[in-house]
Amino acid sequence: MNAADPLGVLQLECCDLISANPAFAHVPVISEDTGDAANIYERAMGTETVTGGLIGACVTVATLNADTNFENVPGPYLDDVSLIAFVEENVQTNRDSIIGTNQRARALATLIASLWHQVQTFSTKGPLVVIKPSIQRLISFDKLADDGKVAYRVNARANLLLNANLPQVATPVISNTSSSVSVSCATAGAALFYTLDGSNPSPRNGTLYTAPFTPSAALTLKVRGWLAGYLASEPAMIITDAAPILAAEPGQNLAWVWIGTVPATWLLEQSANGTTGWTLFDVNPGSNFGFDGANSGAFYRVSGQDAFASRITPYSNVVLAT
Repeated sequence: MNAADPLGVLQLECCDLISANPAFAHVPVISEDTGDAANIYERAMGTETVTGGLIGACVTVATLNADTNFENVPGPYLDDVSLIAFVEENVQTNRDSIIGTNQRARALATLIASLWHQVQTFSTKGPLVVIKPSIQRLISFDKLADDGKVAYRVNARANLLLNANLPQVATPVISNTSSSVSVSCATAGAALFYTLDGSNPSPRNGTLYTAPFTPSAALTLKVRGWLAGYLASEPAMIITDAAPILAAEPGQNLAWVWIGTVPATWLLEQSANGTTGWTLFDVNPGSNFGFDGANSGAFYRVSGQDAFASRITPYSNVVLAT
């Protein structure tokens, strides 16, 4: 990355992302640093074609502003760069069957949004993100009638990390034992956000972790940590399933078959109602446990711990046998 002009480098990278797509073979993609940009634009939006090319549309990439949200971080650290692409079309020329590109401005803008969104470039710290309003029409229908041109704008945001090595929040640690899930982080003050559907957690997509909780159904837990002045942590993830709940009867044995790695420790948990109040009933009961009148009438579920004291799932093929 050119430390003297990182915004210019970002513009060129974003132009390359667009130009590499075949839809832009005859649509110039320029930035404010493109040599002879004014003449390229005039030829593209004009009324006469050039040898070997088609005309009628043009894309201009620019950075409107670059902001620093963390004043105490050395840098400069530009974590909020506003990036735009102007897509303009001379309707009469562009849609001419002989000299026009026939690539409509609205379709090109939509394509740029897909080419940019969640794409990592060399100069950005994190992927580009297309933001709302993602695609804007800039010229009214009245204006279109006057000069025959239409334009759309694609809005995106980039994060540039310049001349500074920011620390990263430590990867959260998930503990899932004794029916309770807890999360911790070695970075003091980090805010931990989690999801239960496998999606990537963030302050806008997730729940702030405040206390341990008990999963009541199958879930994929993902956790990440955030702290001002730090890079977000790497995600931590576990997959759990709710254990089959079995009602014991006198004279019955609870027998189960474990699929996968045999855990180092078996856990047998008990609840009076089968939904809440789960407590540890026995450790290392083997894979067969007998019930009598003293411990029947309750509900039980089976789980296990591996050598790292994490709960092993899924629970499967659990059967009752007399």
